[in-house]
Amino acid sequence: MSTALDPTDLVHQAQHALTAAQAATAVLADHPELPVARMHATGSDAGGKAGAFLEIQLDEDLEAVTQWAAKVGVPVTVTPFLRRAQHTASATLHDVTVHVTAFCDTNEPDEDDGLYC
Repeated sequence: MSTALDPTDLVHQAQHALTAAQAATAVLADHPELPVARMHATGSDAGGKAGAFLEIQLDEDLEAVTQWAAKVGVPVTVTPFLRRAQHTASATLHDVTVHVTAFCDTNEPDEDDGLYC
C-alpha cells in the first residue's frame, strides 16, 4: 500500500513497496526458520521516511524474534502497541529495512522495560 499527497510521491512509495515485497523471497530464503504469520511491504516507515520496508510478523513468537535478532546481530526493542507489547528486531537485508515483530498480551509486569508480558 502506498499513501501520498501527489502522484509522483505515490509512485515512489509504490516502487519502494515493490522493492520490499520482492526482497521478501531472498530474506525468507536466508532465514527459513522464521514462522511467518503475515508480511507487510511499504514504501515508507511509520514516520513517513521514504524507503523499502518489510515487516515480518510472527504473531506471539517472542523467542523467534529474539533468536533472529541474535543471528543478524541486532537488538530487540519492546514498545507498547494497542494494549499489547510489540517486540521488534530491525536490520537492513538485501537493501531493504526488515522488521521482524511479535506481540504479546500485557498481563504481567516486565521489570526491564515497564511493559507487561
